[in-house]
Amino acid sequence: MRKRGPKPNRGKLTSRASEVIADLKKPVPLTKLALRYGVTKQALHLFVKTRNIKRPSVPKPDHIRVCPLCRKISRAASKHGSEFLASSTLMKQVGLVSSRITDRREFRDHLRRLKRAKIVNPLLARIMQKHYEAAFRDYFTLELPVTQIGRKHGIANLASVMQRYREKGFTFPPPLFKYGENTRRARPREWTNKKERAKVK
Repeated sequence: MRKRGPKPNRGKLTSRASEVIADLKKPVPLTKLALRYGVTKQALHLFVKTRNIKRPSVPKPDHIRVCPLCRKISRAASKHGSEFLASSTLMKQVGLVSSRITDRREFRDHLRRLKRAKIVNPLLARIMQKHYEAAFRDYFTLELPVTQIGRKHGIANLASVMQRYREKGFTFPPPLFKYGENTRRARPREWTNKKERAKVK
């Protein structure tokens, strides 16, 4: 059986014990001190335990500030109307795939952190269906009746869907399409023409 020789880490720490103890009493992470003295983190842990050194609490780094995914999500959330984007669209914008379970979990975890810190809108990624996102986009940009927009995207009653989202906190501007007097007259005329055509047949 081979005998283990003296660990080089121990000699490095004991030769500079006073300096190491002074640094260990500062709120500096052990990983930085290990690199400074050329030893392992475990060796510093053992040194602290054998010398009964009381370590101060080291402040944790700000996750949201250093996390690249959180920065991407907050950048996407800063765009106008981002709360009306579906969660799958937001995931695609930050480089994640909505069909992967691991990506969905990672996205939800980081989004939860951002919402808890009040950095992004709490309504962000509340829209789950892609066709709702497309219908809302048409409502904002096209001068069409709400019922026609709903039929275009396969939504039976878009007005009731919008009401449900209003109750959740979403705000919708007035529709671009306005029912004028000519529009109201045109509808009964269309219905009477259909009835007359049906009678002729």
